[in-house]
Amino acid sequence: MSERGRKLDEIARRTKALLERNRDEIAAMKNGEIAEPDDYNDEEEIDDDPRAELDAIRQDKTHPFNDPKATAAEHQQAVDYVNKLIARTVRS
Repeated sequence: MSERGRKLDEIARRTKALLERNRDEIAAMKNGEIAEPDDYNDEEEIDDDPRAELDAIRQDKTHPFNDPKATAAEHQQAVDYVNKLIARTVRS
């Protein structure tokens, strides 16, 4: 597997893990309930230089950020994550 393929696999794994950790919150949002925040800090999931991850997300048509089949909650979570990545690029 190429280096790019490994990076894309890692990004997909991280995104899936992030969505899994927030499964209860996503379900609560779908039901119109307010969910309690998780006890994890998703900032730990963001690399020091997130530009490569941003590029990979933008190119991945199956990522919830780009996928029209993603639920509104999944898409919003992906948008929030991408916004954090963008904020990190501005600071670096």
